[in-house]
Amino acid sequence: VVTDPIELWASPTSRSRVEKDFFDTEFRPFYRTSLVIIKAIENTTEEVEKFNFTDRFDNNYEFGAMFNKKFLREVLSLQHKIENITFDFKEVEGDETVDHTYDLTAICNSPLSPFNTNCNINNVWAYWQDEESLIDAEFKPTVDIGRNLTYLDHFLDCV
Repeated sequence: VVTDPIELWASPTSRSRVEKDFFDTEFRPFYRTSLVIIKAIENTTEEVEKFNFTDRFDNNYEFGAMFNKKFLREVLSLQHKIENITFDFKEVEGDETVDHTYDLTAICNSPLSPFNTNCNINNVWAYWQDEESLIDAEFKPTVDIGRNLTYLDHFLDCV
């Protein structure tokens, strides 16, 4: 019985299979991406709602609830919980069964491995290096604009 999804869904001579085999040979095996998609739903009671922001050039923007600090903190908290998931697995090594405890790094895509085994995680928090304190940080601009620069100014500079 064939159970390998690659064997089930792609002929060995198909273009996608040939390209996948080339990639696996020349680089490293391709792993499917796992996604957690999070949507901010406006909620006045929870104070998670869209808001207006004026940048340092006096441009006005409407930011969705996704950029609400309370929501961003909850997203980062969820990310940390996912990163800290562990699971136990019994493996047969020779004549004995050995219990192992693994974490996400055992199964995630770590493109900088072996020098850096951190998982490749892409989210809005990358704009602030996954550091919660950076959304509260304010910086004095080099030219006086009547206020300090905030996490939203930083985001707008990046995009």
